[in-house]
Amino acid sequence: MYADYMASFRENMKKFLDAGTIVDIEVGLGPAGEMRYPSYPQSQGWVFPGIGEFICYDKYLEADFKAAAAKAGHPEWELPDDAGEYNDTPEKTQFFKDNGTYLTEKGKFFLSWYSNKLIKHGDKILEEANKVFLGCRVQLAIKISGIHWWYRVPNHA
Repeated sequence: MYADYMASFRENMKKFLDAGTIVDIEVGLGPAGEMRYPSYPQSQGWVFPGIGEFICYDKYLEADFKAAAAKAGHPEWELPDDAGEYNDTPEKTQFFKDNGTYLTEKGKFFLSWYSNKLIKHGDKILEEANKVFLGCRVQLAIKISGIHWWYRVPNHA
């Protein structure tokens, strides 16, 4: 789907690409074009300084997590149900509070799995963008959200 969209853009903007009018293409990787960890959409009621939410609770990612956990020797592990909601603060969640779930073997496994899913998502889309725009004189760019308001706490929620 992403490749089709990018190919359509290249086809429809060919004269501008060939003329050098378009010199940069920002490839969207998620909400507001950003790859976000976690997600914090204002359209769904998020307000600063809420921690946001992990976006991994659909049936596909749930199955992927279960398979990864089983492969790691923990078929009993489920996605976290204690990570809070968009506007929570870390200490209001079991996952992010001091000595929370994020410090356990399961929590570390989840965070590693989740981070790797985001990285693979970005790699896949950028690989498609590189193929579609091969030969164009453009720079490809992406946005990675800088969630910094919880950086100075140990959990980096």
